Amino acid sequence: MIPKQARPYIGATVIFHYRKDPFVRLEGCIVSVLENTIVVEILHKETIQISNIESRQVVRHERNGKQK
Repeated sequence: MIPKQARPYIGATVIFHYRKDPFVRLEGCIVSVLENTIVVEILHKETIQISNIESRQVVRHERNGKQK
């Protein structure tokens, strides 16, 4: 999860919930920062037990650092 008070930046490692299954947490590296979303390249994809997961995920965030 994006820490409160922190602004997302390219290269940062984040942990977030998979949008199709909120019980699954993914870890990745930020590759793009937009106004309300970040694009994350999934790390350790080979260990994830979910079929057809995209290697890049779009994650929503608020401008003040709180995750939606």
